[in-house]
Amino acid sequence: MATYEKMDSKLIQGPQEPHFDRAELGPA
Repeated sequence: MATYEKMDSKLIQGPQEPHFDRAELGPA
C-alpha cells in the first residue's frame, strides 16, 4: 500500500511524471 500512498501524494503534489500517471490510468 506504500506504493499507492506515494503515488497519491505525487498526484496531489503535481504529476511531474506524465508517463507514470498515464501508465497507471491505462491498465487501471
